[in-house]
Amino acid sequence: GRKQGAGFREEEMRLLEDLAAQAAVALEHARLDVGMESACLETIAALALAVESRDPYARGHLSRVSDLAAHVARAMGLPDGDVLRLKDAARIYDVGKIGILEGVLSKPDPLSDEEKGMVRRYPEVSESMVRPFPSLDPLRDTIRHHREFLDGTGYPDGIRGDAVLLPARILGVVDIFDALLRDTPYRKALAIPDAERELRSMGEKIDQKVVDALMAVVRRPS
Repeated sequence: GRKQGAGFREEEMRLLEDLAAQAAVALEHARLDVGMESACLETIAALALAVESRDPYARGHLSRVSDLAAHVARAMGLPDGDVLRLKDAARIYDVGKIGILEGVLSKPDPLSDEEKGMVRRYPEVSESMVRPFPSLDPLRDTIRHHREFLDGTGYPDGIRGDAVLLPARILGVVDIFDALLRDTPYRKALAIPDAERELRSMGEKIDQKVVDALMAVVRRPS
């Protein structure tokens, strides 16, 4: 058996991606059937929820991020089609965490370099699992780049500035915000004002106009 804390070898990661690609081809063929247009998205979303369930600290994360990201996008004036695509991307962007060893995401101790490498690769793996589906092409950029920072220090590609498109900026900020509001093995959940301070402290790494819109949405009377 695998030792706790040991990382996936490169060939094992390739196998995971190959299996995902084979499943993608089969599902894309299913699109020929009437009423199966959304089968690809729904199947990947179900897999993403299964991955989420491995982490007891992340329950409900995808649903909350999807809903909140859509509200922020509307507040920022994105067209309805872009809002819908962002909401769909937010349902499945974490699916690449299937390649992260059980226990790493909820590990209370500092991650090893190998474990950090696994975590930093998940947006790329998520995007690779969507790539075989032509109908999901509009989601790929947002999924791949939601962990990029405007100063180029993010991952997986280290892009910066305008290369990080607004839907990815929104998803990235909302993802961080929701994580700050929940308990983790190394930090208790923050109150909303403290979470906002954390986002503001990131300065130009993230789009502060997105933070403005996010806080307006969060504080809006229901």
